[in-house]
Amino acid sequence: MITKTCIQSQFNVSSDRVKQIGNKQLFIVDCPQQGRVLVSYRTIVGKFINDTWHLTTQKYSVTTSKQLTMFARSTSFDVIWSDSI
Repeated sequence: MITKTCIQSQFNVSSDRVKQIGNKQLFIVDCPQQGRVLVSYRTIVGKFINDTWHLTTQKYSVTTSKQLTMFARSTSFDVIWSDSI
């Protein structure tokens, strides 16, 4: 199981820069170099650029796909699906 602490360590950020989405293995991380990213398990699957979430169309696990779909439907920001993020 990936925890908020695991993500903090992986991205070398403080706890206030990591937000877990519900009880899912999905996190929003504010990184000094990469900006705001969406992380599923330990993989970056989205980036927040100019008030728009850019989410990957690359196939990972079924769980990651479900998480991305749920996130895209629930965010109040625009979403662009892209094969390169």
